[in-house]
Amino acid sequence: MNKTKPLISFTDKVVSGMNRGHKIGYPTANLKYFKNGKELETGVYVVTVKFNATLLQGVANVGKALTFFEDTPRVDVHILDFQGDLYGKSLTLNFWKKLREVKQFRNEQELIWQIEEDIEQARKFFEKHSNSKNGVFFSST
Repeated sequence: MNKTKPLISFTDKVVSGMNRGHKIGYPTANLKYFKNGKELETGVYVVTVKFNATLLQGVANVGKALTFFEDTPRVDVHILDFQGDLYGKSLTLNFWKKLREVKQFRNEQELIWQIEEDIEQARKFFEKHSNSKNGVFFSST
């Protein structure tokens, strides 16, 4: 992996969603699917999120919410260890690694278990790449 260049990045404003992430304990910032003529490949990604000059860590789902039978593709980002209102705020997302394909779960509990696994994988990714000999690249502050 090239640590200095993400797979893709874009900046957009957070829009209203269905609040499902918040209801299951993993709130998300929702952004549009297409940006600057670039279409994101569907999947779940490790991302960094720049907000007000602060670099945050997160996990993003790109595509349709298959478990909830939604047809509109979007980008839903769960920002690790973050609490706050981001509606209407501008975020810059950098996509660093694809963790898996998007899939449909039988119920909310299976989805929650997978989100927890995705978050664990993202934390390991950030830990591994934050302590390189080249200096700290990712930071949660």
